[in-house]
Amino acid sequence: MAKKFPTWVLALLVILIGSVNGLAEYKHLYFYIWWLDIPMHLFGGLWVGLSILTYVFSYRQEWVKSDTLRTAFLLAVSGTFFVGIGWELFEFYVDRVDGLIRFDLIDTISDVCNGMIGAGVGTALFFWRGYNRMT
Repeated sequence: MAKKFPTWVLALLVILIGSVNGLAEYKHLYFYIWWLDIPMHLFGGLWVGLSILTYVFSYRQEWVKSDTLRTAFLLAVSGTFFVGIGWELFEFYVDRVDGLIRFDLIDTISDVCNGMIGAGVGTALFFWRGYNRMT
């Protein structure tokens, strides 16, 4: 029987991210606390990476032939990269609709990289706790 990742952790992360983001948007904290964006993308990447790994290793997808750290890392980080790019495109679109055209390439790259770091940390935690193994 495989050791399954507790999905309540994913739910808790979503609640935490959503609550902090809602408060930050409402109180304009991203404007006053310039670095708040960094942990938000780290936790977002952690959530996306863990979600991908939970799905892949819970259902043992046939296209995943190996449960090695390298395979999991590539899945989590590349999946998080594409989700991060999608999020940044969404932010760009919302900023254009609001009339707040403040696109910054350095910030976008930083946000995507922070998400990928979060996914890497999630992969390390996933393997450290043994959720990748069939027992």
